[in-house]
Amino acid sequence: MQLGKIASQSFQKTNPGPIGQVINSFQNSFYIRTHEDELVFVTNRSLGSPITVNVESNSNFEKLIPPNSSVTLRGEQILIDDYVAIRLATAKPYKSPIEPIASKLAVNHNELGRVAFILGILNVSSSVLDINGISHDQSGRFAHKAALQLRAPFHDEQFADEALELVGLGTGFTPSGDDLLGGFLATWNALASMVGRSKIQLDFERLINRTSWISAKLLDYMQRGLLDSEAAHAIRSTVLGDKGEFALAIEALLPRGHTSGLDISTGMILATSLILDIKNKTRLTETLLNQLEL
Repeated sequence: MQLGKIASQSFQKTNPGPIGQVINSFQNSFYIRTHEDELVFVTNRSLGSPITVNVESNSNFEKLIPPNSSVTLRGEQILIDDYVAIRLATAKPYKSPIEPIASKLAVNHNELGRVAFILGILNVSSSVLDINGISHDQSGRFAHKAALQLRAPFHDEQFADEALELVGLGTGFTPSGDDLLGGFLATWNALASMVGRSKIQLDFERLINRTSWISAKLLDYMQRGLLDSEAAHAIRSTVLGDKGEFALAIEALLPRGHTSGLDISTGMILATSLILDIKNKTRLTETLLNQLEL
C-alpha cells in the first residue's frame, strides 16, 4: 500500500470521525472529497501521486462503493459506510520525483515534431485535436491568443482570461480543455524559470465556475506541480532525458482515459515548444501548431 502526501495530510488533519464522502466510483478506483476540500484518489492500480492511495484489492469498487458513501477515520483505518476498511498502518509514503534543476532542455523541436506526428495518427475523436470536436476551436484560439503570447514577458493577465475560456469544454470525466490546460500549466510551471519567466496559476474559484469540482481540483493540482509519476516523468525527460525518452514518456501517457492522455500530452508539447522558442529565440511553435491542425 502506498499513500500520497496530500492524501496523508487529509487524514492527519481530521480527528477520528467523518472525513468526507465518495463522489465518484469506477471499477478500479474511487474519489473522495474530504471536509478539508481536498481530493483523494483510491485505486488498485500501481500509478502513484500525491493525492493517491494505492491499495491491493480485486474488488469492483463501482459495485462495492457507490457515490455519496460516507468516509470515516477510525484508529488507523479508513471506513467507507462502516463496512469497507482501508488499513493505513502499513502504508508506505509515495515519494514525489524531485523537480529538475537544469539550464538546458534535452529535447528539441525535431523531437517535438515527431511526437506531434504520433499524436496526429491516433484516433483523436472528441479530443482537442478533433477538428469537429467541442474543444478544438477554442484550443486553437488558446494556443494562438494566449500561449504564443507568453514568448513576451508580462502576459499573465491576458493568458488567464483566454485560458479560462477553454475550461469545461469537451466531454468525459475531465473535459478535454481542462486536460490540455493542465498539461500545459504543469509543464510551463516546471520549466519557466529556465527562461526567466514566472509560473502561472489560475484562480481555483474561477475554475470551479466553469467546470466540475473534481476536474477543477485535478487541474489545480497539475498547475501546482502535484503530478502522478507518469506525468512528472514526461516533464523531467524534457530536461534530463536521453534522446527519444520524452517521446517514450508521452507514449506512456497516451492511453489515459478516453482522450485525457492525448489532451494532456498536447498541452505538454505546446508548453515545451514555447520554452524552446524563448530559450533559442526562435518562432517554431507555429509550425508545430500547423502540424497539429490547431
